[in-house]
Amino acid sequence: MTIPKTILDEPVQRADAADDGQTAYFSFLGVAAVGYIALLVFIFTFGLYGDMLTSGVDDACAEASFQGGQKALNLGNYDLAIRRFRRAQDGQFVDKQREYDCGRSLCETLFRLERYDEAIDGYRALPPEALNMPGHLTAYVTSLRHAGHAAEAERLGKQWLDMARKANDITQQTWAYGTLGAICQDARRWDEALVFYRRGAAVAPDSQLALSAVTALHTLGRDDEAMHEVDAFLSRVPTGDLHEQAVRLRAQCGGM
Repeated sequence: MTIPKTILDEPVQRADAADDGQTAYFSFLGVAAVGYIALLVFIFTFGLYGDMLTSGVDDACAEASFQGGQKALNLGNYDLAIRRFRRAQDGQFVDKQREYDCGRSLCETLFRLERYDEAIDGYRALPPEALNMPGHLTAYVTSLRHAGHAAEAERLGKQWLDMARKANDITQQTWAYGTLGAICQDARRWDEALVFYRRGAAVAPDSQLALSAVTALHTLGRDDEAMHEVDAFLSRVPTGDLHEQAVRLRAQCGGM
């Protein structure tokens, strides 16, 4: 009896199939091992350098959101500007000064919307080095005053004034004197308010501060001095809105 060749070859075919399966299995294990090692290397590398690898992307996103906020601000869309500034803060600025610019922009926009408590919270979250110029304190001190934080407003207002003096910034000195005078006036401390208003008027004689000083003098019952100062103001400022205010003040002081 002749055995078919296929039957004779069957054990050989099975052996070959077993060898192929074993080879595939070990190949799979080898690939899996390489993949596992690669994963470990990735995890280790990302753990060491992940911040470095992603910081460029984070900075670009933060900067784009900040620029978008500035554009919205310039267009007068304050609510959109606030959302974009806050989104920028959720990112990661490489340049700390840029981060501080964003924080101040957010606070100043909240101030413009008279959301004083939110503005104050934002300012308090900034480090001291983010508020190192006179103009950085303008909206901060004014927000504190409007929110009823008089003592803190006065303390920071004096720092603001000192910074403006050192910088020889006449505009900021004028605003600081006016704000400090208003803080004292709110507390009915008219003598102290008068000092700030007069010092401010010495820096900017044709400003609102000169008229604020006249108001303080009138409130204190010193109408002769008030008349003298308002007449001097009228001679210097012959027209305009401030002139009209001065005329009305003169009438209140009994001069007309």
